[in-house]
Amino acid sequence: MARSSHWLSMVFPRSPCRRLGGAEQVVCVTRASGYIASWLVKFLLERGYIVKATVRDTNDPEKVYLLLSLDGAKETLHLVKANLLEEGSFDSVVEGCHAVFHAASPFLNDAKDSQHAIAYMEGDKYYGAKATINVWNLKVQQPNEFSLSQMWILAGSFGKDLNNIEAGWQVSRQLYGDNNTRLRQLYGDNNTRLFTYWTSDAYKAIDYYNLLCSGFIQINSDIALGASISLLSKYSSSQYHIGILVWKELGEQSVH
Repeated sequence: MARSSHWLSMVFPRSPCRRLGGAEQVVCVTRASGYIASWLVKFLLERGYIVKATVRDTNDPEKVYLLLSLDGAKETLHLVKANLLEEGSFDSVVEGCHAVFHAASPFLNDAKDSQHAIAYMEGDKYYGAKATINVWNLKVQQPNEFSLSQMWILAGSFGKDLNNIEAGWQVSRQLYGDNNTRLRQLYGDNNTRLFTYWTSDAYKAIDYYNLLCSGFIQINSDIALGASISLLSKYSSSQYHIGILVWKELGEQSVH
């Protein structure tokens, strides 16, 4: 931890924090029970900060014992229950904090502006795929943000001749590309919507959502393409799923 301590010392003063407006500086550390986050909590407590530490379950002894045993925890550590899957659960936690150290993330890839988790299968020839997808309503705050869970069938090379079909649910306040202009009004909300998507030139010029692609044929009318999905999963509560089957008829250009 010597190297980490040296790096952090460039961010925080080594002396106890100064009082601002009669109160000590309050900071927040998310997923404080994690290995790196717990060391960060220790570091902050030693320097006199008041720490709001989020955990999934404040009553789980395995998650909170180490944190509560830290020096200064009794006086300046406040454990708060919060979960990424619960909309707004972090709003009140970070309110009034001088700084937030966000260590809670389901998966972080090399990209600077996205988070994702992927399971994939490779093979020679596939003419369809089937998936059961858990349905959530993970809110987005900025127009250029989106969240989704989808089945992705692809061939070709990224950036060159990628040909792929996507199907699943999506929360998106804005869609991109000239071909999607007619859907922007439909998607101007935070609803969870069923969608399909197709491109044959790596997202360059040929891309279509839902039935704007004449090659898509919807054979199940329970949920219309582009329509909101009403039954949604909730954390530690009811879970809802949708089944998606995509296949291509041999000798035809249509996808079902």
